[in-house]
Amino acid sequence: MKHAKIILLSCLVLAFLLTGCSNGVYRDAGKSGSKPETVTIRNVVFRTFNNKPQGIPVAYVPVPGVTILLIGSDGEVIARILTNSQGEAQESITVPVDRKYQDTVGIAPRGTVTAIAFKEGYRETVLLEDGISNGDLAQPVPMEPIVLGERNEPYVQLGSNHHLEILALVGKYAKYPR
Repeated sequence: MKHAKIILLSCLVLAFLLTGCSNGVYRDAGKSGSKPETVTIRNVVFRTFNNKPQGIPVAYVPVPGVTILLIGSDGEVIARILTNSQGEAQESITVPVDRKYQDTVGIAPRGTVTAIAFKEGYRETVLLEDGISNGDLAQPVPMEPIVLGERNEPYVQLGSNHHLEILALVGKYAKYPR
């Protein structure tokens, strides 16, 4: 009987300690309202162009009047911007820091958005995983005209990422497959 009491008391103490430890470790996990670290990106530039100009031998034909929605990783619309007569839209926006790129040498804090471009007479363009930072140049947004009688589904591509960002990302995670 004495051993049973000692075992029971030991189990209770162990359960108490484990419960206390796990509450401390996971104290903030799953709490709503905790805000992620953000970065303000100055003058993000999106440049739209006609991806398939007919009869025009020029590589870049700007598309004015394109509405571009910038959507954060939480699914919320961060900004709605409109291209000017040169096919460019420029805006300063605040986005959550993309933690995949944190602690990478030489890479400015950056966010990742999804951009969706709309214009009457053109297929929608969706840029997935579009990385934006204060070190970026203009993000290209190809626009394809609607062609009657064809499937005019949205044009989709990955966002334009600087080659140094890609090298830093691979370098950061290269140790894991080994």
